[in-house]
Amino acid sequence: MSRLSPDGPVPLWRRLPTNLPIAYLLWLISLGLAIGDFFFGRILAVSLAEIAGLGYWQVSFIDRLSVVLLGLAGAVLVILIEYWYRTGVEKRRLWPRFAKMTVWQIGLIVAGMLAAPFTEG
Repeated sequence: MSRLSPDGPVPLWRRLPTNLPIAYLLWLISLGLAIGDFFFGRILAVSLAEIAGLGYWQVSFIDRLSVVLLGLAGAVLVILIEYWYRTGVEKRRLWPRFAKMTVWQIGLIVAGMLAAPFTEG
C-alpha cells in the first residue's frame, strides 16, 4: 500500500521523518553521545571543583557525587529521549528534536574537553 498525495509520490526526504526506525537510529546516536556526556560531564565537574580551589577530599566527594548524579540523569534521559523522538515522528518534528538534543550533548562534551587540561589527575 503506497501513500500517494494528490500531487504525486512523496519524495524520500519528506518520508524519512515519518519512519519510526529512523527515530530509533537517531536515539542510538543520542545514546552514544549520552555516554560521552557522562565521562566528559565528570571531567567538567572535577575541573570546576579544582578551579574553585577545593581540597582533595572535597574534589573526591564531588567526583563521586557527579558519577551518581550523571548516571541517574543518563538513565532517565535515555528513556525520555526515546519518548521524545517517538512522539516527534508522529508530529513530524523528529529532525528539529534531534538537532536540539545533539547540540546540547555536543556542547557538554566540548566543555568537558576544554576543562580537561585543568585537572591534576
